[in-house]
Amino acid sequence: MKKYFFNSLRIIFFAFLLLCCYITISSKLGGETFQIGGLQIINVLTGSMYPEIKPGSLIIVKKVNDPENLQVKDVITFQSPRNEKQLITHRIVKVKKLDSKIYFITKGDANLTADVEEVGAASVFGKYQNISIPYAGYVLQLTKTKMGFIVFFLVPVFVLTISTLSNRWSPLIFRRTIGYGGGSNENQSMD
Repeated sequence: MKKYFFNSLRIIFFAFLLLCCYITISSKLGGETFQIGGLQIINVLTGSMYPEIKPGSLIIVKKVNDPENLQVKDVITFQSPRNEKQLITHRIVKVKKLDSKIYFITKGDANLTADVEEVGAASVFGKYQNISIPYAGYVLQLTKTKMGFIVFFLVPVFVLTISTLSNRWSPLIFRRTIGYGGGSNENQSMD
């Protein structure tokens, strides 16, 4: 029973280390977002959606295939009209149709007024799935620093490598230590 517990613990630990490596590499390559399956994980840095989304949270966003299905009160993530590399997560307060095109008026929950620029359907990155991991975004930000890279990538890779090598070499070392096959009392049959 103890053996199964420790094996399960080891698998969970390795999965955690691999996740740390994945997050570190993804954050280096992808900026404020990274993907797991069909979902995007986005780092929310500001408090414009407080209290629903706290600053420094990671949120889950799902791609919107048909923007016409979006409604007032939905929370969406979209490209900033001023900076296409910046993503904003705000709530839809009004849906407008103009010349067969859809536009959204958005507002952060903590903001007093709606956003000045309308959001075109093509700028919508995805819809918030009501899953938020508070303060995990700060860890993601840390992975972008040299110290974070060491802690969340190099250390897990080192631990995985040492663990794998020790698991592969320990039977050989164990055999040599007890004299496996070489006449040790433990290996001789007792007649």
